[in-house]
Amino acid sequence: MGQALKNKIQFAGLLLLSIGFVYQTATPFFLSVGSIALGISALIPPYYWKKDWIAFTLIALWLFNALSGFWSEDTAAWSQIITRQLALLLIPFAVLSGLQLSPKQTKGIHLSWIGISALFALISLFRYFLHKEVIDLSLIESGAIPIWDGISKPWELSAISSSKFNHSGINHIYFSILQATAILFCGISYAKSRQNIWLLLGIIHLVCIHWFLARTGIVALYFAGLILFLRLAAKAANKKMMLIFGLSVIALPIISYFSFDAVQNKVKNSIADMQAVSGRRSINHRSLAMRVEAWKTAWHLIQKHPIGVGAGDVETAMAKQYEEDRTRLWMENRIPPHNQYLETAVAAGIVPGLLLIILLIGGMIHAWRKNKLLPLGIYSCLLISLCFESILQTQLGICLFPFILLFVPCIPQEKENLSPESLHD
Repeated sequence: MGQALKNKIQFAGLLLLSIGFVYQTATPFFLSVGSIALGISALIPPYYWKKDWIAFTLIALWLFNALSGFWSEDTAAWSQIITRQLALLLIPFAVLSGLQLSPKQTKGIHLSWIGISALFALISLFRYFLHKEVIDLSLIESGAIPIWDGISKPWELSAISSSKFNHSGINHIYFSILQATAILFCGISYAKSRQNIWLLLGIIHLVCIHWFLARTGIVALYFAGLILFLRLAAKAANKKMMLIFGLSVIALPIISYFSFDAVQNKVKNSIADMQAVSGRRSINHRSLAMRVEAWKTAWHLIQKHPIGVGAGDVETAMAKQYEEDRTRLWMENRIPPHNQYLETAVAAGIVPGLLLIILLIGGMIHAWRKNKLLPLGIYSCLLISLCFESILQTQLGICLFPFILLFVPCIPQEKENLSPESLHD
């Protein structure tokens, strides 16, 4: 009785999460209830308490932020952040208590998050072609192809303000991280199972991620591809397969550039960003240049506050540091760190910042040694993603991060039940 109940609650919780990633901005219901359901499942017997260093590390990150409340002046902001980050506590506990999922359920969860995001990608691409001229212009000015919100009519598009689309869909950067993960999963799943559904979904995401070209996701994807290529080469894999894989990695961005106006415009925007970073033009309203300035400011704060300023005081501390550094950024362009390692260190100290880096690099090393290609690709992808986006500062990222680390590496096996120990195989 207990095992059946635990199974149903875990399956329902993961299914809600997989739906909630694309619907989060429209409604937080799916992510909130899904996280709570997984947390409740940890309390239901039977228990298979296991050692999972990833889950323990995620819980430790939450605890560090919680402890920072002792020196955080803005306790109201701190409490909001800690409450928002509860998924970092609830989701890992579900793993530590033992997953009770069948291969059929596991496959259903993967089909859900990958299939729904593929549908959103196709509809967003359809909207792009309907509003191509306006969106292409936006891309030159650091805008983005807006992702469909799942509610509005697919042929509608919100108005533009300051060259950026106002829309209620999933943020394009988070969507690109979701797509990069889906591509890695689909590619490796197809190689193992030869099931055409993974090939089809993988191709959809691969085409769309190049068209949308959110730089965070695509850079993370190609970095993960490079690491996987090196691992396969070190294993002395089939030379023909290696040649095809290597040529594909080289050819894809070239073909994308000459095929898609969106890619060409985004490249122009990236060149302008590099010119701003090098000092040849204003850094204001330049996405990468603003990030670099934010990284410098965050680093100065870390040097002054090695144990952090408190999770609730990051915004205030950054604003003061910008003034002290006499930044060239205008007030409206002074952004948070936009780097999760720096943001964690600014909020709660150097130790949790390093812990986050060790989590991903340690995971890469372990997966490399054990020749676990999917975890290796995922750790590599997240390692780069967190360099350009503070994903643990939003509910979407807080749920997406443990989901990618703990559940995505779980490819359905032949046997009837997946033991907790097989989660990362």
